[in-house]
Amino acid sequence: MSSRNTAVCPIIRRAGEDKTMFSKKGIPLYYQTENYIREKILNGEWEVGSRIPTELQLMEMFQISRATLRQAISDLVNEGILERCQGKGTFVRRRL
Repeated sequence: MSSRNTAVCPIIRRAGEDKTMFSKKGIPLYYQTENYIREKILNGEWEVGSRIPTELQLMEMFQISRATLRQAISDLVNEGILERCQGKGTFVRRRL
């Protein structure tokens, strides 16, 4: 019987090279994204009623996948902080 190496190879990065703008190890990216959006609302950069950047813009800014971004936005929508309007965008619904 031959033994096959079934271990998954981790992605190897050089020291100091990080794919995303987030650097907190062990904290899920979607949660870090949520906190970033919350901070923008809290400090008044994104006011109530204003449209936040598009999914594509946020994905490029954070260097994260659409699924990760959508999870963060969905959580904020469920909390009543953001509101999605199909064909128009995602808007700040209430201030924290």
